[in-house]
Amino acid sequence: MGFNLEQKEVLPSGLQRIVSELIAEMHTGLRDASVQEEAIHQTRTGCKKIRALLRLVKGNITPDVFAIENVRYRNISRELSLLREAFVFVETVESLRAEVAQPVPAINTLLEFLTEAYNARKAQSESSPAIEQALIQIDAARSSLDTWIPSHAEPSLFMRGLAVTYKEGKKRMRLATEEPSSERLHEWRKSVKHLMYQVRIFIPSQPEALSPLDASLQVLSDLLGSDHDFSALAHFLLDSAALQPAELDELLPRIARKRIHLQEAAWMMGGWIYHEDAQVFANRLISFWARWHAF
Repeated sequence: MGFNLEQKEVLPSGLQRIVSELIAEMHTGLRDASVQEEAIHQTRTGCKKIRALLRLVKGNITPDVFAIENVRYRNISRELSLLREAFVFVETVESLRAEVAQPVPAINTLLEFLTEAYNARKAQSESSPAIEQALIQIDAARSSLDTWIPSHAEPSLFMRGLAVTYKEGKKRMRLATEEPSSERLHEWRKSVKHLMYQVRIFIPSQPEALSPLDASLQVLSDLLGSDHDFSALAHFLLDSAALQPAELDELLPRIARKRIHLQEAAWMMGGWIYHEDAQVFANRLISFWARWHAF
C-alpha cells in the first residue's frame, strides 16, 4: 500500500500498517546480498521515516519508551553508515566536478582517492557483522511496535505531533539563520525530514495541496543535505592526507562558495514552508484527512 494512509483507515491502524511494511522491506532487502548497497540506503531511509512517525505520536507514550525506540532506529542506521558515508563523499565530489567548466586536477585526484576508499570499505562490508546486527535490531523493533503505536487515538494526538514538528523546524531555521554553523544547519535538516515524512502519509487526503508541499520539503532537505555533505567533505580534507596543501587551497574555496549558494537557496525555500503558525498548519492537515476519511 505504500507510505500513505488509506482512506478508510483510522490513524493508529494506518500507522501500524505503514511501519510494519517499512520493517518488512528493510528486513527483506538486507537479506538479499545481491542488492546490499541499495538495501543499506533503503534501510537507513526507512529508519528515518519511522523515527519521524515516532515523533508524530510522542505525546501518547512515555519519555522512556520514546527514547528506547528512537535510539533503536538510530542505531540500526548507524550500524550501516560507514559504506554509505564513503559513497556520499564520492557522489559529492562528482557533483562538484560536474559543475566546473574546465578540469580541476585537485578534484580528479580527490575522486580517485575517495573511490579507492569506497571500494575498500565495500569489500570490508561483505564480511562485516553490521548487517547481521542490524537484522537482529530490526527483529526487535518489529516485536516492540505495540509499545509505542497506539491501538486507539484521537486525531488531536496526530495534530499535536505535526504542530510540534513544524514548530521545531521553524525554530531551528531561525537558529541556523542567526548562526549558520554546520551543526545548526544539520539539526534543521533533521526537522525538515521529520516534517516531510509526516506530511507524506497524509498526501492522499488532499494531493493538490500536499504534493507541492512534499516536493518543497524534499528540495529543502536535499539542499541542506548537500550542504552537510560538503561540510563533512571539507572537514575530511583538513583532517586527511588526501590532497597536498596547494590542492587544498584550490578546492576548499570552491566548497565554501558552493555551501553559500546552497544555504541561500535553503533560506528562500524554508521561508516559504515555515511561514505560518504551527497549530494552523497542523489543523489544516488533520482537517484534510478528516474530510477525506469521512467521505
